[in-house]
Parts: sequence; structure tokens; C-alpha cells
Amino acid sequence: MTALRKSTVPTQVAEHLREKIRQGHWQDFLPGRGTLADELGVSPMTVLRAVEQLEQEGLVVSQGSGRPKRIVRPKSGWKPNLLRIAVLRYEPEDTQIFYIVNIVHRLREAGHQVDYADKTLTGLKMNVKRIARLVEKTKADAWIIISGSDEVLKWFSSRSLPCFALFGRYSPLPIAAAGPSKKNAYLEPVPLTQIIGCQEVWRFKK
Repeated sequence: MTALRKSTVPTQVAEHLREKIRQGHWQDFLPGRGTLADELGVSPMTVLRAVEQLEQEGLVVSQGSGRPKRIVRPKSGWKPNLLRIAVLRYEPEDTQIFYIVNIVHRLREAGHQVDYADKTLTGLKMNVKRIARLVEKTKADAWIIISGSDEVLKWFSSRSLPCFALFGRYSPLPIAAAGPSKKNAYLEPVPLTQIIGCQEVWRFKK
């Protein structure tokens, strides 16, 4: 049996930095060695060894002594800003609705990691405190909320966490959202003359 090889600390740091670059966390330049050492809780020498690995890969380029390393993005195969997206369903059956399945599928095709939250809005009884606890323990960069109440969506819209409301009471909250116009959907199949006729009947009945 082949023994497992353990990654060194510089290799682990290099992988972390590589992922951050891939996600678009930094745009043009890598932060300084001291800044990264403080953020990651490692020594400046460990950061130096990690950055050297990225230089060998051509992912960063030296700009000279004392200057920040420039990030070089590959011309092809680059997928920046990939996210871990959590979907907060209204009820468990939402996973069977074709347009929700399609949204999740297209996000995954784009390279994002998409998972359904462990609990649903109905299971949490639309309770904001319970939802806050769920969000806190779920590792996600962004949320999709399906059919949220005004109170729930108000809470999400007040967070710094990116979120998207699919249906629900999102108007007039400052939140990205989408949903059908029921008024237009109801009017489209009913001829205007029919509506006017019903109004006339109602007027005579009164």
C-alpha cells in the first residue's frame, strides 16, 4: 500500500492563495508578504515559499524588490468569482420544480457549487432567528431564497451576504429578485371585452 503524502504548510498556503486568485478575490496584485502572513497566521517565510510556487506556475510575476507580485490570469480555462451558493427552499418539494432544477443546473454548469440548505422556510416557520442560525452555520458565499416572506427577505437584504429572492415578498426591498407578474398573467388569457362585460353586469346588479 502506498503511503499518503502530507502537504507541507507552504504547499497548503499556495493552494489557498491559488483558490483566492481563481475566485477573483484579488484583481491585479497579490497583497504583501507581511499582510498575507498576518491574515493566514503563518510566518513570512512560509508565505515566501508559497508565493514562489505560484511564480513557478506563472500565476504571479515579480515586479521587482519591494513591489507587489502581479497576478497573471490564464487566457483560457479561467473561471473567476466561482461561488458556493446555498438554496433556501420554501418547502422540500421545491427540488422537483423544473425551473428551480434548471437554475441549479445552469449555475453548476458555470462552475459554481450549489447545494440546498438543510432546512426549508416552512420547516423553520419563517422564523428569522432560526434562519439566522442556519445561515451562520452554512458555508456559503451567496444565497437564493425561494418564496420568502417580507420579514425574511428584509432580514436577508440587510446582510452584506449576496442574496437573490426567487418569488416572495421582495418588493420594494433592496434585493436582487425575480418573479412573475401575476396581474399580467391573469389578464393575458382573458379578453379585455370580457372584463368590460363583467364590469357592466356587476354595475347592473348593484
